[in-house]
Amino acid sequence: MPYGSYDHTITCGPNSKVCSSIFQDPQTSILPNKLATISLKLLEQLRSKSMLFNTNNLMYPVGGDFHWASVSEWTVDLAILRNVMEYINSRDELYTEVKDAQETLHKHRKEKTKLRTKIQ
Repeated sequence: MPYGSYDHTITCGPNSKVCSSIFQDPQTSILPNKLATISLKLLEQLRSKSMLFNTNNLMYPVGGDFHWASVSEWTVDLAILRNVMEYINSRDELYTEVKDAQETLHKHRKEKTKLRTKIQ
């Protein structure tokens, strides 16, 4: 990681102030106009970061092991992030697809387990 840490304020892109502002307001998950603004700011940061790499894929870690102080804090941040991903994915004009790696890995593992069960 070129920005030195796995905390979302550092890993989303070169401007840590923009990155840290994304998860500071729990209302982001409720207000559509604010969600659009934050989604586009995050996308701009991720696109800036993507210029450092040679592939079409970019991994964006959203926190260190001890980033969240409580389950409710994690739940709010995850809801905001999922809303941001849904917003970006629903806009064809952004030419971007965002995936939840944890969800994708869980789905892959589940499919592999089903296949293994069928074979045995």
